[in-house]
Order: sequence, then structure tokens, then C-alpha cells
Amino acid sequence: MKKRIAAFWLLLCILVFSLTVPAIAASDDSEAELDYVTDIAGILTDEELDTLESEAASISAAYACSTYILVLDNYRLYTDSDSTFNFCMETYEKYNLGWGADKDGILLMLSKANRDYYLIIHGDGAGYAFTEGGRDQMQDRFLTYFGRDDYYGGFRKYLSECRSCLQAAAEGKPIDPFTKKDMEKLVFFCLAPSLLLAAVVGYLLYRPMRTAVKQSSAGSYIVPGSTELRQRADQFSHRTVRRRPRQSDSEGSSGRSYDSSGSYSGSGGKF
Repeated sequence: MKKRIAAFWLLLCILVFSLTVPAIAASDDSEAELDYVTDIAGILTDEELDTLESEAASISAAYACSTYILVLDNYRLYTDSDSTFNFCMETYEKYNLGWGADKDGILLMLSKANRDYYLIIHGDGAGYAFTEGGRDQMQDRFLTYFGRDDYYGGFRKYLSECRSCLQAAAEGKPIDPFTKKDMEKLVFFCLAPSLLLAAVVGYLLYRPMRTAVKQSSAGSYIVPGSTELRQRADQFSHRTVRRRPRQSDSEGSSGRSYDSSGSYSGSGGKF
């Protein structure tokens, strides 16, 4: 009887342990099939690569949000899509990137040949930390380095900005320098002086004309004795209409592009 009870408890422990293993595996990003920093283009030295890998691993573990860097010669060699957003999304899913069950993470892809870059975010937690305004601020800072081909410096700045954004989100105050309220204040302070000046100018122009009275016919404006008209009539002759084609949504534009698809969002461009 005692042997049966012992066997029962042993079987129960094994069952409980087997159920907890998947949960433990899903609580980190150990299932990812890429390192935090992958340099296919070979623009980083071994020492630089090790330093960036260590820093990215530290940030990922501290905030449960994976931070990745992917450097390629030309991203078009690895996809049939012309969209950097689609390529990054495919890469994220193909290599099972991200932290935990929600696969929270951020990936910076750099394509050296055509000087393309893209920053993609996945998961609700990462989306909360990396706001659109926060991403703009981050990109402005690391693109300064990329513009002068200081890739190592740019990647270090990217990781530093990732840590700042994640820390701010952990404190409940995500970095977003361009909130809607701030934009409304900016618009008000920009337009208020112009509107005030326009009102003053309009009043000064209108004031001398307050005695003018609108006439119902053209004859009222003819000076007596200056001409003789046998027939008086006001006739509409013609009008001129100028039409300008409206720019369609499909027309391209320079600068950064922003995309979103489900739990993915991101932005990118040239450097």
C-alpha cells in the first residue's frame, strides 16, 4: 500500500513538472533562433559584437523585452518583398523572436548596400514602451552616427535609447515627447499671433469703408453726364475655373515611413 502511495506521488510530481516546463520555456526568449546581435555584413569587430550582444542581453532580461540588431549587406537578397516592414515582420516570425508568450521585442534592421534601416516593434508591452514619439527621438539620435558610417556608435546609442524607453515605461511614464496635448499647444501658439494680426489689419482696412453702401445695379456707379446708355442690363459673362489634380495615397514620399499590422508597428527610411 505504501509503495502504491509513493508511486502515486512520484507520478504526480513528474506530471506537475512536465506541465511547468513549457511555462518556464515561454517566460523568456530562449526559443529565439537568432542572437541579440547578428552581423551578416561583417561591419563590426568581434570585440564590438561581444559588447553589443552583452548589453542587449542585459536589457532584454532586465525588462522582459528582447532587443535585437540585424545587419545585412542587402535585405533584398533574403526576401521577395520590396517592403522593409514586411521583411522585418517575416524575419521576426521565422526566427521566433521576442520575449515571453507575447513575444515582446524590438528589432533594428540595417541594410548596408542601399543604406536602408527599419525599426519594428512587436507585442503590447513593447508597443507601450516604444511610442511613436519615442521611436522618432530614438531614430534621430542613432541616425546621427549612421550618417557618418559610425555603425558601432549608432548601435550603442540605439541600445541606450532602448534602455531609457523601457525604464520610463516600467515607471509608468513612457517617453512620448510629441503628445496630442503638446501638439495642440504648439498649433495654438503658432496661430494665435497670426490670427490677431490678421484681425487688426482687417479692422483697419474695414474702418474707412463703413459708410459704403452696396448698390443693386451697375447704373448707380456711372457718373452723371459721362455716358448715355439706351439699355441697362447686368449680364453674367463667364467664369474661370482652375482645377488641380489631388495627390493620391499611392504616390511616394521621401523620409520615414510608418506601418502597422496587427501587433506589429514600425518606421524606417534611409540613412
